[in-house]
Formats: sequence, C-alpha cells, structure tokens
Amino acid sequence: ILIHAGDWSNRGEEETVLDLFNWFGEQPCKDVVCIAGNHDFWPDESPISFKRDVLEGSSNKIHYLQAGSTLSPGTCTVQGLKFFGSPCTPWFHSWAFNFPEVDSFQETAAKHWDLIPDDTDIVITHGPPHNILDQTDEGLNVGSAPLASRLRDVKPKMHVFGHIHEGYGGRVINNTYYINASMHTRKMNPTNPPVIVDL
Repeated sequence: ILIHAGDWSNRGEEETVLDLFNWFGEQPCKDVVCIAGNHDFWPDESPISFKRDVLEGSSNKIHYLQAGSTLSPGTCTVQGLKFFGSPCTPWFHSWAFNFPEVDSFQETAAKHWDLIPDDTDIVITHGPPHNILDQTDEGLNVGSAPLASRLRDVKPKMHVFGHIHEGYGGRVINNTYYINASMHTRKMNPTNPPVIVDL
C-alpha cells in the first residue's frame, strides 16, 4: 500500500495533480491511499471539477480520503486495514484546508477529529498532532492538540502525516507508530527517503 499524506503540488496546479494521479496508477503496488495537503488548492476550492477531472478517471486502486466532505467518506478498508484520512490543518496563512483562524478553543478541529472512527487502524492527516514530530526550526510545536487527544483515544496502529518538513522521522508512542513522512526538507530539497513499514 502506497500512502501519500498530501502536498501533491506547489499551489494545486491542475496539470501537476493530474500527472501525480497518473503516476499513482502506474506504481507497482496493490493500492494507493492518499489525502490532499495545504498546498493542494484544487480539491479545496473546486471540489466538483477535481472530482470530475481527477477522481472519476483515476485507477480503481487509488483511494482518496477527505473526511467531512462530499468528495469522500473519509474512510476506506484496504487489504483488511481501516483507514481514515483528512487534509485539515491548523490555520496557516489562509492556505488550503485550514481550520478557522479565530477558534480559541479549537472547537472546530475537535469536532472534525471526532470523525475518526474508534476502530481505525491507520490515520492519515496532513498535519501532525501536537508535540509529536511537529517542532519547527524555531522550536515551536505547531501540531494539533485536538488531533493528539483523539489519537490517544483511538490508538491506531499507525498515524502518517507531513506538513512540518523539519519533523521528518518516526516514533512509537503507546503502541501507535507516528510517522512524519515529509520527503522535502524545509528548504524544499527532496532528500528525505520514503518510509517503509511492515505492520
């Protein structure tokens, strides 16, 4: 199973996204499970055309997840594993899939992460949970606290994310394998290798 945690493009360019989904279909794996990221404006701003031009023409082995939307139920079961996926992240300069900037109690985020089913095996989000592989070069932990709280309750086998490039790596906490799979460094050098996991 190939998992992609978002940021398919620089600014959601349609040609780049179409090329990526064609590339997904050509990969020698049985299934691809993917979400969008904060750089991927097309599915956020034009979901109808994204569904028509990308999802409806994609290979059957590609499973696009976007919880809380009409594009996707947000969950799928692949090879006996139940996945949940969401591109949503805390507010960041009004990029794609941001939670509201003014939400002091993070109620919107908490309600969104409550959509993660209790029996989920693998959670894919674009952004990290708070205090887990989410530290910036400035020393700030910028992950989502409501997401971290929900994951402690669900206890999935694995949580895959990206977004904070300098947080690349993996860590096991309470039997959940957390993976920041950012392949680009903060300076946008694609030097981090893909992460291979045997569950």
